[in-house]
Amino acid sequence: MSIARSALHYESTLAVRDAPVLAAMSILSAQYPRYGYRRIQIFLERQGHPMSADRAWRLWRLAGLQVPRKRPRRRVSV
Repeated sequence: MSIARSALHYESTLAVRDAPVLAAMSILSAQYPRYGYRRIQIFLERQGHPMSADRAWRLWRLAGLQVPRKRPRRRVSV
């Protein structure tokens, strides 16, 4: 099985294209810590970064972002 010689020198442009989106996603996530990737995707689309939900999820995981878990309320007995 052989591959084309041009494929050996291929460099992905995703890192360059995704860098400003990742930065904006991190800023929005810090500003709105309870929002997940779907809500952040809507904010990014309004800022001029159109993307699919799959791409938003991929970038969310790439940035290592997570929504913090809700802590259970302590019940106080009366």
